[in-house]
Amino acid sequence: MKIILDFYYSSSALKQYLNIIIFIPRTIDTVGSRSSARAAARRFGVSASSAITLVNRWRRTGSYAPVKMGGQKKRRLSGQEDWLRQVISAEPDIMLPELRDRLADRGIEISRQSINDMLHALECRYNKNRVRGGTRMR
Repeated sequence: MKIILDFYYSSSALKQYLNIIIFIPRTIDTVGSRSSARAAARRFGVSASSAITLVNRWRRTGSYAPVKMGGQKKRRLSGQEDWLRQVISAEPDIMLPELRDRLADRGIEISRQSINDMLHALECRYNKNRVRGGTRMR
């Protein structure tokens, strides 16, 4: 059993993880006792930027729990899905600049790429049609 534990504790990833678990509360305590974040970083052997980020988060929120990462941001066209589907089904050859103009008439200023991203999320795919010189719904 000791051999297995020695192996796990000698793993650099585990050492880093344990160092972080120990580092976070100690850094907050050290900075709370009138020390700087940089001094705490030197003391515990971590980067100054990580200590400063941690202390700023603690001062802002009162917690040093990690912030949520990832996820999707809200699309500017959310709430317009039904309208977009109606327009696309009524006019399958409509171009992105025309859609942008119609959205501008509705009071929504948005880029063509954002419209394209929303159409992609709605699974409205376009194929080029050389005969008609435009696009067609797939």
